[in-house]
Amino acid sequence: MANIYSISVRPEIAAVQTVVDAIRAVDVPGIDANIAALDLPTNEEMAYADLIGQPRLNDHFLEVANGAAPDASIWTLTIDNDGSLVTDLSTLGQQSCKVKAGSAAANDAIMETINTKQWNLKSLGAKVLKQKFTIYCGDQTGEFGAGLLYFSQTGEANFMDGNTQHATIHCDNDVVSASSGDGGASEQTDITADFPQAGRNECEIIIDPGVSVKYYVAGALLATHTVRVPQYTLRFVVCAKNTNGIQTELYIVGANVWPQLP
Repeated sequence: MANIYSISVRPEIAAVQTVVDAIRAVDVPGIDANIAALDLPTNEEMAYADLIGQPRLNDHFLEVANGAAPDASIWTLTIDNDGSLVTDLSTLGQQSCKVKAGSAAANDAIMETINTKQWNLKSLGAKVLKQKFTIYCGDQTGEFGAGLLYFSQTGEANFMDGNTQHATIHCDNDVVSASSGDGGASEQTDITADFPQAGRNECEIIIDPGVSVKYYVAGALLATHTVRVPQYTLRFVVCAKNTNGIQTELYIVGANVWPQLP
């Protein structure tokens, strides 16, 4: 490498540069192969480690005391009647967020990221937008939704499969759907058979702007939508609604949203 310093002015720098150049000139056998063999973190792993992308949303409702509401600096909460949105230590055997609708018909419990926690699909360039979360609902007769929704749209569960910009998992009356919308219409794929009511369901949704939305549950690809793909700014929403006579109660852990090269 060429010496870029003016060593005639600073002779002490010349001595240091001579040593640096000598080190650079050393050929260490196998160094390239050794570097290539290192178990370096992937982009996804770095995102989870908060090194790139958005902070882990999950941390912002788990960093409060058991029974307390999620962090208001990250989440906007809408709770009707006697519904609740609190952290829960016992139900899943780990700390989760419980989203419980009120006891009257059509009561909502909604948590959605504030306006400064949004993801603009038009600014991603060559990247895709990933969202990952684990949810559990012991009675899927009611209605719930989780995922990304148009930033100016109300977060009620009945809008999570409507003609809005969205990419969500939506449940209503024992039917669980992978749902996406482009603001004009929506598309749903029934994934009920692969979404057990008695278990925790690890969901991953990948938006490739202008191309597709892919839905994975427990690592299996269950749906790919190529027509009704959202294209504008989205925020993360989790919601439960009292529907079909059921006071829906939903638990969520491990929520995260991040951009990543495909």
